[in-house]
Amino acid sequence: MGAQPDTHRPFSPSQVYRLRACPGSYERCEAAPPRPDTVWSADGTKAHTLLDAALGYNLDAMATWVKHPEFNKLSPNKGMVTAVQVALDYVYDLLQEFPDAIVMHEVFVDPPIHSYPGGAGGTCDIAIWIPSIGALFVIDYKHGAGVGVEVFNNDQLLSYVAGFIFGPYATSGEKSIAIIAGAIKSITYGVIQPRYAHPRGAVRVERVSLLGVVDHLIDLDMIISRCLNPNAPLVPGDKQCRWCDARTTCPAFEAKALSVVRSGFSTVSQINPTQLPNVQEMPVDRLAQVLEAGSILTLWLKECREHATELARSGYMIPGHKMVNTQASRRWYGPPSTVANQLADLAESSVSDFMPRKLIGITEAEKLVVDAAKSKAKGRKAKQVAAEDARQAFAFLTVKESSGNTTLVPNSDKRPAINAASTFSAVQHV
Repeated sequence: MGAQPDTHRPFSPSQVYRLRACPGSYERCEAAPPRPDTVWSADGTKAHTLLDAALGYNLDAMATWVKHPEFNKLSPNKGMVTAVQVALDYVYDLLQEFPDAIVMHEVFVDPPIHSYPGGAGGTCDIAIWIPSIGALFVIDYKHGAGVGVEVFNNDQLLSYVAGFIFGPYATSGEKSIAIIAGAIKSITYGVIQPRYAHPRGAVRVERVSLLGVVDHLIDLDMIISRCLNPNAPLVPGDKQCRWCDARTTCPAFEAKALSVVRSGFSTVSQINPTQLPNVQEMPVDRLAQVLEAGSILTLWLKECREHATELARSGYMIPGHKMVNTQASRRWYGPPSTVANQLADLAESSVSDFMPRKLIGITEAEKLVVDAAKSKAKGRKAKQVAAEDARQAFAFLTVKESSGNTTLVPNSDKRPAINAASTFSAVQHV
């Protein structure tokens, strides 16, 4: 089932957690450009496509990968296939237990909101309606492995539930149904997050009453009303700032980040290294404050570096910095078994020392070869010569290749600067 065509909805279910914590982020995000895709978000999108296709084909994840034109020309991503299969198993188990179950996937739902009609809709990954027992299941698939999603009172999930029960929603296909609130006897909502090691497991669900869904709708309307207030406050925090489109231009986020190094700094231009507190003299409670807020500072610094790097790649000159090629890394030169045998000959030892089950790392192998050469030599000078000879012989088994990436570093870095204007196509100078 395909979702309704994407249109901008400022109060979509996935944004509610941020808007609840920071009402002022609504206005700033409306004016900010959307955050660019990352390798992780692209991976998540691909996993959702696989899940949606598998439910449409009524197949398992691997069979879908082989059949679907987006995937079948690629080698199977076993990690992704395994993760998506966890969600499919949950759905197919319900279908096997309740033959009348109706599965909806990638369904657009629109919770009825008085303060901003039509502005709180979003696309739900999976919903299952079982008429025979009056049960509604609303499930969100999370492919991310970095942050565990908590289910209880989850704003995103409850908004999806409210949309299914009380709002008109768009579906395509023969299985479209109208859910009548009076027919619902139980409501289960949850998250399936197979790649995160949560204490409750990959499948985490909760129950909510119909009255609880109504309470969420009322609460959601109040959240949106606060956001629409011209004086809505900016309230920075690790959770709400992490995925906020406006965090790079948010004065409250910058001030909060800088507050962990010294009270009184509100902008980065005010920082003077001589005024930074001496860590050795900081009281324990101040250290605790820095540790608690450190994630915000780290997030902000990471955002600054990424943004500056993108500007430099587009040709902008970043004062005091330059673009250079990243360090080349070594890889084994030849098939693992061949290299392992050659390493064993160099060290006059067993192949199993270098390849117990698979070829060991380059650094570890080099140490074994050098140590073996030094152990056979007598005298300090002889050991130095033997070690250098071993390193040179070892070098023939590896090859250095650049990742092709660039990085922004201080001018004090010894690597030569590259010409950004000739390297990147979109060039502007200020």
